[in-house]
Amino acid sequence: MGGFGRRRGRERGTAITTVSTAAAPLAVLDSVSRVFKVAERESGRGAVWRSLFHRRHRFIQAIDQVSFSLYAGEIVGLLGPNGCGKTTTLKCVAGLLTPTSGSLDVLGFVPQRRPVEFLRQIGFIMGQRSQLNPDVSVFDSLAARRVIYGLSPAQFASSQDELVELLGLAQFGDAPVRQLSLGQRMRCELAAALLHQPKLVLLDEPTIGLDFDAQAAIRTFVKAYAASHRAGIVLTSHYLADIEALAQRVLVLAGGRLVFSGQLDQLRHLDDGRKLVTVRCREAVETVGGTDDPDDPAQLAATPWAGLVTGRRESEIELTADRDDLPELLRHLSRQPGVSDLQVGDPPLEVALGQLYAASASPDNPADLDDPGSQP
Repeated sequence: MGGFGRRRGRERGTAITTVSTAAAPLAVLDSVSRVFKVAERESGRGAVWRSLFHRRHRFIQAIDQVSFSLYAGEIVGLLGPNGCGKTTTLKCVAGLLTPTSGSLDVLGFVPQRRPVEFLRQIGFIMGQRSQLNPDVSVFDSLAARRVIYGLSPAQFASSQDELVELLGLAQFGDAPVRQLSLGQRMRCELAAALLHQPKLVLLDEPTIGLDFDAQAAIRTFVKAYAASHRAGIVLTSHYLADIEALAQRVLVLAGGRLVFSGQLDQLRHLDDGRKLVTVRCREAVETVGGTDDPDDPAQLAATPWAGLVTGRRESEIELTADRDDLPELLRHLSRQPGVSDLQVGDPPLEVALGQLYAASASPDNPADLDDPGSQP
């Protein structure tokens, strides 16, 4: 297996920082890689018969040399595009997948061995999968999990009362799970996963498909749980609002590799040379036209900055400009009578992420690999 994952993120110029702390980490991943063997099936009756005797396979590198640590009380956001290895990473941490290479130490255990003592200290929620019995009430499902985790009646009552209060389950706790809305069910999934008060919590897109109020309720609960129980939490989400509201630290995967590890502000300022300028106009913006065009209050078309416009809505124009160009650009905009206000800030987090993803793409790094057994 020595041939897999030898390409280090630091060698590719990516931003990897370390976290300094005196406390022992809850989880340590050291150069973890996972390769999947996938059968190739051709269409047609003849191909079906041939596959009975000779089947071709290809090997896909899901994660490649991923290393990071997680500490008690810390919420870490795990970001990346679809198929980058986020769920695979969480499954390796939970012991559901065995890494092809590398090592994991989670709560003092080797997770893929899945000892009972380890399972009693972790909680794993996957937003698109349910762990509750749909035909019984929420409270009955929680009572069944008391037996699974070996909680005493006193421990169960204390934990359930806390979760019912924090998650607001009292109104629908007696209803069958299948009758709940998506937001209500996700709150119940959280209660089921955290009933045994795990030290390590893995949340894979817990707010997927939820409305604004439900997302806000989940975020409030997750932050409160991490603070009160000193639990380490890894959160994946495509809603950047979740990450910005909860995560103290961010990990970014792209192409199966860890391309960034650091504070959220560090991610925002990866490209400090550019700023987002928001131009508020006195009237609706129809076009960015020519000089003295009444539909172009900012009068940008005849300037070098016309190509910097990245967004336009109603009475606002957004430009992404180099820092060195800002003084002259702002002087031009401030002289326009159609401009009522100017605001300068950092580009959205999506911009920094897009730059990371683009920088990490490599044509000489295909996802399909040779048989790992043939590697030197």
